[in-house]
Amino acid sequence: EKAEALAREAIRCHEKNLVEKEPQLLVLEIEGQPPVTSSPSDGGDDQSYKLSQHHLALACLEQDKWPEGWALYENRKFVEGWQRPTYPLPYWKGEDTGTLLIHGEQGLGDEIMYLALVNRIRNKAKRIIVECNHRLIPLIRRSLGLECFPDIEAVQAAGIMPDHIIAMGSLPNVLKLERKDARTDGYLKPDADRVDYWRKTLKRVANG
Repeated sequence: EKAEALAREAIRCHEKNLVEKEPQLLVLEIEGQPPVTSSPSDGGDDQSYKLSQHHLALACLEQDKWPEGWALYENRKFVEGWQRPTYPLPYWKGEDTGTLLIHGEQGLGDEIMYLALVNRIRNKAKRIIVECNHRLIPLIRRSLGLECFPDIEAVQAAGIMPDHIIAMGSLPNVLKLERKDARTDGYLKPDADRVDYWRKTLKRVANG
């Protein structure tokens, strides 16, 4: 709650300063369109503004305020620490499309978590391909039946030209995901040979 209050105050202060610098933005506020929708032009202030929005996103998500939190979470792409390159492809916002590329952005656990949402968007794309950590490729191929690649270069080498692209962490925002909608029965499928190996190994170790 404290983090949320501080982040909202930081955003309010930034917007107040922005209006003072650019008075024409006050018209937006009078018309019911707060300057939050505008993008500051000066680099340093813009960075702190995006960081405040990112902090607010995390505070909202922590408190189960998911619709607002996921929307604000898009600001993670503009703060220090975002490692992904910018791809020259239209960003997907949930519309029907041809080939959709979903790319990873964080750790193995995050990629596994966000990919649980793929089955909810299958009807939106004729073809879905996944760029994920190379260690996950066999698991994701087996579990979701999708084409998987370790990076965009491998996608291009395969002769694939996606129509749209989206980061995995943006899927909850596109789906307007709420906590009550987030549970699934699981989607990961283990390697049958490894399952058999470990069952036999553990049975032998247990000695009956």
